[in-house]
Amino acid sequence: MMQTELTVKVAGTEYPVYIRDTDGVFFATVGPSEQITADSYAELEKKARRIKVKFELPFTQITDSGVRHGTVTGLHATSGNLLVRWDNGQTEQISGWSGQGANTMPRLTDEEATTAVELVRARNASVKALAAFTDARKFVSLKRAAETERDKADAARLGT
Repeated sequence: MMQTELTVKVAGTEYPVYIRDTDGVFFATVGPSEQITADSYAELEKKARRIKVKFELPFTQITDSGVRHGTVTGLHATSGNLLVRWDNGQTEQISGWSGQGANTMPRLTDEEATTAVELVRARNASVKALAAFTDARKFVSLKRAAETERDKADAARLGT
């Protein structure tokens, strides 16, 4: 067995690549007991990319209407999207880079989720109250309002 300077990556971890003296086969030991073998380094890399590492990351997402609980069950091999299973059974891929990290967090307890729902409802009520207040007062067009005010000032100046 001869160690090379090559490595293969499995789920973010680099493993050294060896070549067997007897038959020239490339191999790497990934994890405590799993060994992958191939006739070429390129083939070994392909096999390493196909290894799926099982994991689960339970999380809670705050939405406009409350909370929803899900579990990340994997990473898409090509796109890197998160593979998510929601507690209602629905599954989907979501981008890890779409800003959704701002409203996701480790799985909330039932008590914390209830608090979050109450806060979301209070926020939504405040947003509606603010909209009702401002909608009744806002300009149709700030430019038109300025032009009207300018015209009034001009008329007052001319005494008309």
